[in-house]
Amino acid sequence: MRRRILLAAATLVPAAARAQAPVWPRARPLRLIVPFPAGGPTDAIARLLAQPMGAAIGQTILVENRAGAGGNVGAEAAARTEPDGYTLLVSSIATHGIGPALYPRLPFDPVRDFASIGIIHESALVIAAHPGFPARDLGALLAAARARPGEIGYATSGNGTSPHAAGEMLWDRAGVRLSHVPYRGSAPAITDVIAGNVPVLIDNIVSALEHIRAGRLVALAAMTGQRAPLLPDLPTVAEQGFPGFAASSWMALSAPARTPPAAIAALNRALNAALADPATRGALIALGANPVGGTPADLDAFIAAEMAKWAAVVQQAGMRLD
Repeated sequence: MRRRILLAAATLVPAAARAQAPVWPRARPLRLIVPFPAGGPTDAIARLLAQPMGAAIGQTILVENRAGAGGNVGAEAAARTEPDGYTLLVSSIATHGIGPALYPRLPFDPVRDFASIGIIHESALVIAAHPGFPARDLGALLAAARARPGEIGYATSGNGTSPHAAGEMLWDRAGVRLSHVPYRGSAPAITDVIAGNVPVLIDNIVSALEHIRAGRLVALAAMTGQRAPLLPDLPTVAEQGFPGFAASSWMALSAPARTPPAAIAALNRALNAALADPATRGALIALGANPVGGTPADLDAFIAAEMAKWAAVVQQAGMRLD
């Protein structure tokens, strides 16, 4: 009898423990990995979304910056995390578009190692220069580059980022050569261009806009197919002699592969609710980010198209790591 009682108790304890285990997402705050430094456009938008998304799922979302290698350090950290719904990644054109073609041995697979949640936004890329640089439009910049092949540097937020790929795509099409100067994020790239250490910048409008408006940078061209609404007087690259040229930046939300489908569905609903919220949506648009949203399947298809597009660009332009 005593043995039977002990066996019954041993059977019931684990069951009771399981019954009392908190259901996602009640156990602890979620971690949102931003694979770029604090202060840049990815970080700003992640922090803008963390509060309304957290409110929608009933749990705090904490932003964690894990910068390095064009976003690959943070992406690898997310890919290697337990897929329990408590770790998210701000995926982007760098980690899930350009990087797979540019880095021959990525420590993660952008498709196999991640579950898609949804697209956050698309935004314009702009070419700008230090006010002391003589060019005031794209044509003048290209003329200077032809006169001094490889001597003019252009700063970006890092190897494999959208500014890097868009720049190399344009220089290849124009038949000129500028020297790529990669930084660990937008903030240090902008700082060095404003200081006059590098004459030209290609960056996301989200981080460059305030400096253009303040006159610390001179905008030369928008790289999107249409003019950026926040810089309506700035001609596009296409308008300045390169019909059909279009390049933009984007951000999305992903989780480690095998994250529970219920968590993915809840996070997708929370993301779409945040993007539809008038205050959050207005704040994103004011930054220059065009909110997108949609389903996980939409993001899957988008990533597949982006990887194919940028693989062709990397090959055609002969892009390399600096």
